[in-house]
Amino acid sequence: MREQRGVRALRNLFGTRVPSIAGSAATTQHPTATAPRHGLVVGIGDSITWGASTAEPPVTSYVAVAATMLGVAHVNLALDGAFTAAIAASVRRVAAHDALAVVNAGTNDVGVSCRAATPHAAVEAVRRRLPDADTLFAAIGERLPRARVIVVTVRDLGRAGAYYPDAPAESLTAAAHEWNARMRTLAAQHGATLIDLERSAEWYVRDEWDPSGIHPLATGTLRLARAVTSAAQPAT
Repeated sequence: MREQRGVRALRNLFGTRVPSIAGSAATTQHPTATAPRHGLVVGIGDSITWGASTAEPPVTSYVAVAATMLGVAHVNLALDGAFTAAIAASVRRVAAHDALAVVNAGTNDVGVSCRAATPHAAVEAVRRRLPDADTLFAAIGERLPRARVIVVTVRDLGRAGAYYPDAPAESLTAAAHEWNARMRTLAAQHGATLIDLERSAEWYVRDEWDPSGIHPLATGTLRLARAVTSAAQPAT
């Protein structure tokens, strides 16, 4: 019933027909401890989490749709066009509370690291930004110490055909892989649940993403929302 309510909300907000999508096959890692019941979903990220390329961001973002499916309220802290350093700073300004925190950061860090760069140079450039990911997790631990955390990795932007000026596809692939390796490590260290967009073919359905290859459209938004609601279930 909650999923049906979420689909209806998405359809109403987008003003378009939302096609059926098979259950998400997202790669997830669940922490051992059973998560506490959460009454609030907090979105943390950049324009993807903000809902860019949806009808009415942020209320049509995947975070908002997931919250509707779960039957809880949501707060979207995402910053359009933000890098991870700015995202971390935004988290430090929030009041501490129990929540389900959905973290999707790094797409812009990866993209700008690849401009006119060979794969090797892109990896070196993105490595210089990895401490910002550490800072982000420290901020979440400080401001949301009791939160259940879900980490969404960056898609392979080369495979996705993402548009960043002068960024070769092979460099985007190499940089995304390097960034995600750190995010997986941080997720494991902090007992977070992982939704691994980089590794599963379901996240590369071209017509579910906007022409830039960066932001999800209606069906991509629904797919992400369903992955979040699945990942939000307590570990068994």
